[in-house]
Amino acid sequence: MMSAISKDKGGPGIDLGLVINKIPFVGIAKDSSISPITDPSQFKGMTVVTYPKPMTNYTMFKKVLKNANLEDGTDAKIIQAAFGTELGPVEVGKAQIAMTLEPTVSNAVLTQGYHEVYSYSKEWGEFAFTGLMTSEEYIDKNPEVVQKFMNGMQKSLNYLRDPANTEGCVEVAQEWFPDLSKEVLTSAVNNMQKEDVWPQNAAVSDEAWQKHLDVRVELGDLSKPIPVSEGANNTFAQKAFDTLGTK
Repeated sequence: MMSAISKDKGGPGIDLGLVINKIPFVGIAKDSSISPITDPSQFKGMTVVTYPKPMTNYTMFKKVLKNANLEDGTDAKIIQAAFGTELGPVEVGKAQIAMTLEPTVSNAVLTQGYHEVYSYSKEWGEFAFTGLMTSEEYIDKNPEVVQKFMNGMQKSLNYLRDPANTEGCVEVAQEWFPDLSKEVLTSAVNNMQKEDVWPQNAAVSDEAWQKHLDVRVELGDLSKPIPVSEGANNTFAQKAFDTLGTK
C-alpha cells in the first residue's frame, strides 16, 4: 500500500507486482495454555506484539480487534516492536502472543517452545501484501530493465512454488540466515509453500488490492480509495507470466 499512500498524498510510486499475495504473519505463543484462536473475540484480555504502525502487521491486527468489537488499550493491547525484537515482550511476560514471520516462526516453534495460535492468511486469503515498487519516471526511461527484472521475478516465483525445489530454496536461505539450522529453514520454506503465499502470477489482482485498500481507508491510513489501475502497472508482470509462468 505504500504506492497508494504516496498517491493519496500527491506523490509518485507504482507497484510492478507482488512478491507475497497473502498475509504471512503467524501468531505464536509460549504459554501452553493458550489455545488456537478460532474467533477474534478470543483476543480479549490479551497483549499481542506486532511491528510498528503503519506496517501491515500492525494495521491488520487493529482490523482484527475492530472486527471483534475490541478496543486497543481497553479490551486488548498491542505492543509495537521493531523487526527482530517481536519475541522480547513474550519472553519477559509482557505479552502473550507475537505476530511474526518465517523463519522466526519455525525457529521459535522448533527451538524455543512456542506454538502457532493464529494465522492471517487463513482468515484473509488473497491479499496484496509485499509489492515491488518503483517510480513512473524510472519505468518510462528503463522499460527494458523493468521487463527483465519482472522476468527474473517470475522465474523466482516458479522456483519457490515447486516443492521439488525445497532443498534449493533452503540452500539460498542459509546464506541469509546462517545462524539458523537446516531443519528450521526447511520448515519455513514448507510452511510458506503450504500457505501458498508466493503468487503464481506477480500481477496485482483487483481482489488482492481492494482487500488491503479497504482496510487502509477504514483505519485512516488512506483518505480515499485508489484504484489498482492507478497504484499498479501490471503490464510487465503479466507479460512475464504469459511468457515464463507456470500455468
